[in-house]
Amino acid sequence: MNYVEKLDAALEAAVRKSINDTHSLGLLFSGGLDSSLLAKICADIGVQPTLVSVYMEGSRDESVARDAASFFDLEHVEKVIFEDEIEAYVKHVSEAASTGDILDISIGVPLYAGLETASFAGLESVMCGQGADELFAGYHRYLNMEVEQLESELKKDVETINIARDRSIASAHGIMLLTPYLDESVVELGLQIPVSLKIKSGVRKYVLREVAKNRGLPKSIWSREKKAIQYSTGVDKRVKKIIKKGV
Repeated sequence: MNYVEKLDAALEAAVRKSINDTHSLGLLFSGGLDSSLLAKICADIGVQPTLVSVYMEGSRDESVARDAASFFDLEHVEKVIFEDEIEAYVKHVSEAASTGDILDISIGVPLYAGLETASFAGLESVMCGQGADELFAGYHRYLNMEVEQLESELKKDVETINIARDRSIASAHGIMLLTPYLDESVVELGLQIPVSLKIKSGVRKYVLREVAKNRGLPKSIWSREKKAIQYSTGVDKRVKKIIKKGV
C-alpha cells in the first residue's frame, strides 16, 4: 500500500471515529481541498453533514465555497460577516479563547462566526480541517525550505497547533469540535510521509491532493490553491485595526 492509499484509509478511519455517537453533524466548509475532502469522505461512507461556510462581505470566498458545495448533495448554510460586526466578534473571541493575540483572534473570528451559525442551525458537532496545512505543507512559507528544515518545521508546527483556542470557541457555543486531520493515527502517518510527497514540483499538499483526486473530487477543487481564511476573507486587517484601537 502506497502513501496515498495509507493516508486515504487513515483519514476515513479518523472521520468514522470522530463522528461516532454524534447526531446533528456540521462541517466548516471553505470549498478548499481540506474541507472538501472531508465532505467527500463523509458522503462516501453515507454520512450527510451540513456544510457551514463563512464569508467576509465582498469576499471571493463566497463564490468558491458555493461552487464547491454544488458538487455535494448536502445542506449548505452560510454566514456573511459584515464590517460592522467585526468589533463584536473580536470581543467574543478574545473572551472565549482568553487571548489578545492578533493571529489567534484573526483565525478565531471566522471560526466563531461559523460555529455560531452551526449552533443556530441546531448542530451539535462540527468537523473542521484544522491540521491539514501543518501536516501536509500547505503554507506558502514552506516552499523554499530545504528537506531537513521543512521536516523540522512541519513537526514543530503540528506540535504547536492551538487547538485549545478552537475548542474553547466551540465550547462557547455548546458544540463539540471534530478534527480528523489531528487524529493520532493521521498525525503519526502524516509525519512519516516524505516531504517530497508533500511539496512536489512546487505543488503544496501534493499527497493530500492525490487522495482527493482518487476519491473523485473534481480538479477545480483538488487543484485549488487557497489562502488561510483570515487572509482570504480580509479579517486579519480589520482585526489588527480594532486591536490597535484598544478594543
